[in-house]
Amino acid sequence: MGDVYQTSTDGKAGKPHNTSIVYNLNMLYYHEPVKIRKVYSGNFQQFVEVNAVAEHKYKIAFPDGSYNYYFYKNGICHKVELYTSRFDVLMKLRNE
Repeated sequence: MGDVYQTSTDGKAGKPHNTSIVYNLNMLYYHEPVKIRKVYSGNFQQFVEVNAVAEHKYKIAFPDGSYNYYFYKNGICHKVELYTSRFDVLMKLRNE
């Protein structure tokens, strides 16, 4: 039972999952996803693909059509571009 997790939405339990979550979306802000092919998105309660689009640049596309780009220097995320149907966001480290 310890190897299974279950999601819930609005208090309703989702189906149990037995795939280990080794890397989640939040970890992209701290570690470059070298050799990582999928990350878990808690918001969408599923794994999403990590696509290397250039050296130290990765794209994550989400089921709702939005997508993010993550940029790394020395293995640390220094810039993120978020694109949604409602708005776009650019986040950068202060010293960039």
